[in-house]
Amino acid sequence: MKKAINIFQNNIEKQIQKELTKTKKKYNFINKINKIDFEENSFIFESILYFLCDPSKTLRISIAAENNNIQFKKGKIIFEETKKEVKDLFNKKLYLKNNKLSLNSYNVIIDMNLLKDISFNKNVFDIYLDFLYTYSDILNQYNKIEEYIEVIKDYFFNLNNLNLTFSSSIDTIDNKNLKQLIKEHNKKYFKFVKKFNIFGMPYKLLIKI
Repeated sequence: MKKAINIFQNNIEKQIQKELTKTKKKYNFINKINKIDFEENSFIFESILYFLCDPSKTLRISIAAENNNIQFKKGKIIFEETKKEVKDLFNKKLYLKNNKLSLNSYNVIIDMNLLKDISFNKNVFDIYLDFLYTYSDILNQYNKIEEYIEVIKDYFFNLNNLNLTFSSSIDTIDNKNLKQLIKEHNKKYFKFVKKFNIFGMPYKLLIKI
């Protein structure tokens, strides 16, 4: 009886490994996605913003917050109550519309028009906003792709650990559509990084001085 059980178990493991190998091959294209450097991009966006705005000005820039009002003071963006600097301002959870920047991580909306009003150069600030709009679109598309990839990776993980009780929505993923989304993302992000690096170069040099 024990021998029969072992044979049965071995057969199941072989089938699972076979399924894992086949599925990894099927979804191998997800490894081709161009990863976004959230930390580096956020740092550059913040640094440029601080160079563009007049540090002698002080004003509240948040228009909707849950006890998390934010202000621009002494060339920095800080929490009004704690006076602590807002870190990773332009992280992976942001959305820009009508010059209103929603920061999901902090449950706050920043009016970028207020910062534009205290900027040294309104034209350059508009160029900066164009980059931020493009980046916001790229991030939101990337986050959708990441949701699909997480489902796939979770499927891999459970198969690899011989977990037969898990449920997965991997069958609902449109392979062709996901491939196209990744292809579009790679193209857009490559163009963005190339132009953004050129725009941000003088500010990167100033940061190092």
